[in-house]
Amino acid sequence: MKKHYVDYYKERIAERDRELTIVSRAAREAEAYSRECLTRLKKEESRRKIVEEELSRQKFINTELSAKAVLWKRDGQDLHAELEKLKELSEKYAKALKRIKELEKKLNIRKGTEDPYGLNTPSSKKANKANSSPDNQARRGGAKKGHPG
Repeated sequence: MKKHYVDYYKERIAERDRELTIVSRAAREAEAYSRECLTRLKKEESRRKIVEEELSRQKFINTELSAKAVLWKRDGQDLHAELEKLKELSEKYAKALKRIKELEKKLNIRKGTEDPYGLNTPSSKKANKANSSPDNQARRGGAKKGHPG
């Protein structure tokens, strides 16, 4: 039995309504997803802008540090050369002091702090120490006065 054309069209309309509902739902979901993607895109763009600014700032800092490193390296080389000169001067000074001591020994020059007879100097003849108190400087070594020895 054949369907009546009215029933046929009712079924077709119902089928089209179901398809329309499905397509409408899909369109709404696509629109919501599109809004979400647009929001994500804006967030990513702002984050990218911040990161690019930070990158340019870091590049500038890197350039400054590289320039400072070159200066420090040059200064370090200069300081190294100065240090070598100071070592040479120190060695020359030590040699000069050694030579002076040798010459003083040849001339037998005394500093005045040695005892007059070296290790054989009696305590009564020993020189007073510079940092001893005046009382101790007044005291003399040796035997007591009036001792018959």
